[in-house]
Amino acid sequence: MDPSGRPIPAKRTVRRATAPGPPASPAGQPRRPGPPARPTAQPHDQPIYHLPINVFPRPVVPPRQAPPAQAPPAQAPPAQAPPAQAPPAQAPPDQPIYHLPINVFPRPIVPPRQAPLAQAPPAQAPPAQANTANTALSPGGVAGSSEGPIVPSRPAPPPPQRRLPPLPPGKPPLGHFDLTLSPIKLNRSATITEDPDTGSINLIDAPQGSTKSLAAFCESMSMLAVKFPHYEQEYNPGLVKAHLSRSPLALLGVDQLTFTVASDWDSCPIPFPTPLNKTVSNLIDAVAVMLDIPEDTRQYYLLKLCDSEEFLHRDEALGDHECIRRYHKFNQDVPLQLLHISNVNDSLARDAEDDKAPCHLYKYLGSTCAFAISRLSLQGLLNTYHREVNNLLRSQYGMNVTVLVEVVRTISSLLCGVSSQQLEEAVGMLNRIHGVTVQALVQLVQVVFDNFTSDFRGPVLGPVPALLRLEGFEHFSISCVLTHGGKKICGVSENISTALSLGNNIQCNRKMMFPVLVSKLPYESMLTFCLMGCKLGKNEEQLRWGFVPLFSCSTLVNGTVLLGMSMLAEPLGPPTPSLADSHQQPTGVILQLDFPSEFVLRYERPAVGPGARLFSDPCDELLKEMSTVSKKHCLCFLTMNECAFLWSKRYCASPVSTFLHLVLGGAPSWKPEDLPEIYKVVYNWPITTPEEALFLLSDRFHDATVRRAAVQFFDEISHGELELFLPQLVQALKNEWELDGALVMLLLDKSVSNIRIAQQLYWLLVDTQLDAHYQGWFSKVLAALKHCCGRALRKELERQAQLVVLLTQVAVAVRLADKTRHKEVLEREKWKITDFFSDGKTCRLPLDAAFHVKAVDVEACTFYNSNTAPLGITFISTDPRAEKISVICKTGDSMRQDRLIMQIVCVMDRVWLQEGLDMRMVTYRCLSTGKDQGLLEVVQDAVTLAQIQQEWGLAGALRQDTLEKWFHMGNKTEESYEKAVLNFLYSCAGWCVATFILGICDRHNDNIMLKHSGHMFHIDFGKIMGNAQMFANIKRDRVPFVFSSEMQHFITGGGQNPQRLHRFVELCCDAYNVIRRRSALVLSLLELMLGAGLPEMKDVSDLQYVQKKLRPHDSDLEATSYFTKEIKTSMESFAVKLNYLSHSLFQEKKAGAQAPSLNLAPGTSANIQEVVICKFTFKNNSVLYEMRVTIDDGYLNMEKTFGQFELIHKQLQKHFIESTLPQFPSWFQMPSTPARKMRLLNKYFNVLFNGPCKGNEFVCRLFLDGPKTSEERHGKGGSPQIQLFMSYTENKLSVMVKHLENIRTANGSNPDAYVVLRLIQDDRMPQKKKTKVVHNNNNPTFNELLQYLDVPLLDNTVLEVKVKSQKQLVAATSVQLGAPYMDKEKWLLLCNCF
Repeated sequence: MDPSGRPIPAKRTVRRATAPGPPASPAGQPRRPGPPARPTAQPHDQPIYHLPINVFPRPVVPPRQAPPAQAPPAQAPPAQAPPAQAPPAQAPPDQPIYHLPINVFPRPIVPPRQAPLAQAPPAQAPPAQANTANTALSPGGVAGSSEGPIVPSRPAPPPPQRRLPPLPPGKPPLGHFDLTLSPIKLNRSATITEDPDTGSINLIDAPQGSTKSLAAFCESMSMLAVKFPHYEQEYNPGLVKAHLSRSPLALLGVDQLTFTVASDWDSCPIPFPTPLNKTVSNLIDAVAVMLDIPEDTRQYYLLKLCDSEEFLHRDEALGDHECIRRYHKFNQDVPLQLLHISNVNDSLARDAEDDKAPCHLYKYLGSTCAFAISRLSLQGLLNTYHREVNNLLRSQYGMNVTVLVEVVRTISSLLCGVSSQQLEEAVGMLNRIHGVTVQALVQLVQVVFDNFTSDFRGPVLGPVPALLRLEGFEHFSISCVLTHGGKKICGVSENISTALSLGNNIQCNRKMMFPVLVSKLPYESMLTFCLMGCKLGKNEEQLRWGFVPLFSCSTLVNGTVLLGMSMLAEPLGPPTPSLADSHQQPTGVILQLDFPSEFVLRYERPAVGPGARLFSDPCDELLKEMSTVSKKHCLCFLTMNECAFLWSKRYCASPVSTFLHLVLGGAPSWKPEDLPEIYKVVYNWPITTPEEALFLLSDRFHDATVRRAAVQFFDEISHGELELFLPQLVQALKNEWELDGALVMLLLDKSVSNIRIAQQLYWLLVDTQLDAHYQGWFSKVLAALKHCCGRALRKELERQAQLVVLLTQVAVAVRLADKTRHKEVLEREKWKITDFFSDGKTCRLPLDAAFHVKAVDVEACTFYNSNTAPLGITFISTDPRAEKISVICKTGDSMRQDRLIMQIVCVMDRVWLQEGLDMRMVTYRCLSTGKDQGLLEVVQDAVTLAQIQQEWGLAGALRQDTLEKWFHMGNKTEESYEKAVLNFLYSCAGWCVATFILGICDRHNDNIMLKHSGHMFHIDFGKIMGNAQMFANIKRDRVPFVFSSEMQHFITGGGQNPQRLHRFVELCCDAYNVIRRRSALVLSLLELMLGAGLPEMKDVSDLQYVQKKLRPHDSDLEATSYFTKEIKTSMESFAVKLNYLSHSLFQEKKAGAQAPSLNLAPGTSANIQEVVICKFTFKNNSVLYEMRVTIDDGYLNMEKTFGQFELIHKQLQKHFIESTLPQFPSWFQMPSTPARKMRLLNKYFNVLFNGPCKGNEFVCRLFLDGPKTSEERHGKGGSPQIQLFMSYTENKLSVMVKHLENIRTANGSNPDAYVVLRLIQDDRMPQKKKTKVVHNNNNPTFNELLQYLDVPLLDNTVLEVKVKSQKQLVAATSVQLGAPYMDKEKWLLLCNCF
């Protein structure tokens, strides 16, 4: 392929193994070596791309580039320099510039010392050279020609240079390419040096790595120290700052919390009730006044949380700190510590030595990502070679030629068996060894170390078993396809006969032709190579594959490229340099590609500034059409016509009507001539949401300018929000085109200035090491992170890694042990964790850099009743006022999916808060630390629903009052109980929406957790996207989400507060519609994780599942009606209860597992201290028991009958778990005398008020006021009413029938209600519509959308509303339609019709 785009005929140069001896000339005489053929000018139709092919199946070791060795000037007759050494010439547009010789090296079992070509005995003529077919098919003696040997010797006049014709007058340059002259540099001082007098080759250090790409990356990383010097405290705080998240003022309101502040000189905390809308500085001033701190020194004080090492921001509102909002969520006091800045622990800060440290990334690369070769072994062989060359030059008899050839073959074997045409020719020309072998050997070492990273610090390379044996294949073929974005541009395939193979090497040359102009190719073009093999009588099979970027570092690929071809399954996404980086490992089959290096063709992107905005507003019809197409959100859901439509309307497009990635996805091509138009759209499009930026970082967009625009958005958001999107940004690194691309540098920049981001990025990159396709790419980014974070943080991360290894070992030991021995193994292994913290060592937990711990609570270590037997560890914080931190270490199950689901739930919660909707969600930290292992944060004081139900045995799974009674036990006052009901109502609604959208299954009662504060949350997300657990081919999850009858019973108080169910439905629908409006955000988060190795998130079908759940084309009213039906389905399903019961039965069979027990301890505060019956009296044929009730501030005397005590006990049974209540004297135990009854009742009261009911406000009120009557409990009711929502657009009237209240039949029973609407217009027939029936409910919820089409005017239009039950009219009203009723929720009073 050349700049002019002329088609390239294939050049077939075949190297065959021949018998020992020199090749014969046409006359039958040995042919003498001659000077290389003089290059000749080629016509315009000459080939551009030549790919000579050689196959070497064996591992390759990364050599370093070295200067070419020069022969001693007096030891051999002069020879002309090879054409490659001549000064490069300017190539005209029609000049052939590309030759790609391909060599494939399969690795042998033992590193061979034999040359791949047959060699002549030392005393005979030079060994065989390449087949003459190479000469016949190589026009004009271009690179790759074998017409005469290419023998460098002492300096000689350069050969006559071909004069290239000048560019035609007025002919423009090649697209956006700059064709420049660049001399070939075969040596690099950072790799090898050569003594031109003696031919010695010396290896030197290259700590930054021997490859050009890694060295360039090191250069970019060195600039970070200049950009962020250690003395700039803003970029080097050395401490963990709290995350900020702006909350609407409506949420903060006048809420306040109590902050208990202790100083570093006085540990006694002082309470400060403070509104959340006050700043941290306001709180510091209040504390300073109390502690007599001078006003001029208050600026030097900071506030830190005691429970974690988080420092608050002085100028920010207290309620904007996420950590403060966690305390507010659970209504807890906030423990703080006031510190002077001189006492702040900033031990993780970088210092001056970190700034001065050179960037040597090779030492941070793992062994799997570097070329493992011994420098001593290679240098020893090179020294031996040098010595044998000198002996040969001194002897002049060639007696040691065999030894010299053996040394050269050994060097080639150590370099993974890679050879070159020049080296083979040099070995065959031993009579001029001093001028040929040295340079050829230098070039070989240079090529290997240019392609495979090393600094010669690895172990000695021993024999490695072959990964691929070429025996048995009849023939091979090499295909090369030129692609862009995964789409094929053109391709070439060449067959290779096994007759060309010798041992494990296939030596042959092929020239490949690509009929396309270089100037017309996108910068992100890739060459895809496939090695195919065919056995006798069988179909062709793919053996290996590999990728090469056509451009890298703004330069067209040139020189020799060694490709370690992969045997892994080929990835589904488009090829990228991150995939090509995996081929820089010398394993398996090595493909040698020789690209011409005479010319350096540089790529320059067009410079397009923002300029004037050329966009115009679309008409309403066009806006509607664009919005309809854009609601699909993902490019993979759009047809080609839809993409083309959006691109054609790019001047009318805006963030209001569509998305930037959808517009760019319709661009016809990304050729250089199309880029100005694309960039014009990008420059004039404001990116204001994370979803737009995330979509632009997907594998659909590799262009650096487009990605830089997306990265700019993440550069401007807060650190806390950036950390939220880190998993997707790490996956997006796969799509970067350069190691120092914009996204890579952004993440490293943020890591330098934020410890939390650095730590999370570290563990995300560690987790990516499991992906063999991208391991090398991510390893280099991880190495850069280790360098730029500084020595202190690097050491801390190493300690975290050690702790994770230790925890994982203990967890695996417990999991693999027999179930009956879990406890025994845990007791033996847990002391290893204690030893980790010996000698006063501390460590920050990988879950959060703010968790700083110093020891382990050994007694609290446990394991959980689960298939994987997760290990529970409790750590002791370094702060004495901090609570203990509990963590679960889970093995045997992938944690990546849990991390993703928890991340998306956090994003949903953030979106709800931004819309002013606080769903009171409880989330927890989750981290994957490797293959099937990870860490989970334990939410304190939370129990599973199964543990609650176990209080009633197996029957607890089928009861409806379990939650109500459990919450009564945990909330001692009526106020706290009511708060718990509201917290449950909100959090349950939020999780119903989240689990529905994400298709979270396996929702048994051990995967739902609750706190006494009422907060509910889900755990264990192993089944998502609707992949339900199966039991005997039956789905265990048969409802859209879990909202069981016991949850409804708890919310409505057993039906006494049905309006709460209305509120629950409204919350669910509102939360659902809010997320629907941000459907693109959810889909963008999921799309970037498709290739992250998640078990149940693999392809586009999973995205389609979520999109279907989000129903993007529905209106809010339609979505509300749809989700209400899903709520009714969940409430009415008995399958949830059966799922609970089956899971409980299965868990009953497990023995020996430890599980946290329910915390039903009595309350600390009590109104009634004691109840004692002192005596009894007779009155009106009744026995009255006089009792003395001791309360906090005195005592009361009361009288009650035995029947009243029995009613009190029955009320207690409705509110508390029966097993926790004392036994009330039953009728068959009834004593015959009042005195005996009095003794039994005193015993009952003594147990009752010293057990879990102690201090319970409900119990106190029940004893003091007595049980309420039925009328008092249910209330008198109110007038019947109906809630409607009406809207009118485009002659269509939409009426949403939402709720009914206080509807009863004539006899006072609950109706089977349904609503009939009748639209009456002046000159039209009335239109009647009705809802479905809701049975036996006096406060039914409908949320049904009824629509009337063809309603031209609302004037003089009346809507009749009737409520019926079994066709009998119950209540009715009528509405004169007009603006006051439109687009509003209205409660309308109904008139009873009986």
